[in-house]
Amino acid sequence: TREPHLVRTTSHGQRHMCDNCGGVLTIVYDDDPYTIWPAAGGLDDASLPETVEEMSSSVSRVVHICCKWKQGWYELPDDGMERLEYAS
Repeated sequence: TREPHLVRTTSHGQRHMCDNCGGVLTIVYDDDPYTIWPAAGGLDDASLPETVEEMSSSVSRVVHICCKWKQGWYELPDDGMERLEYAS
């Protein structure tokens, strides 16, 4: 088994990517290199929380991050979660 490697995919960060399938696993922002953010799309586990309330009891903070860079056509859900312009 090979370790995922970091690939520069944006001007502001790199992603850990799987050599086997090309899947994105994490992002590491240049301005916060010691924090690794898991890619939500890379999580496939039926035991993970499904609602904001369940998630809030499992992790320390539940927020929408990087809202500044979201696609114009994407509408964030009206879920009451905090929205951060950047990652932190």
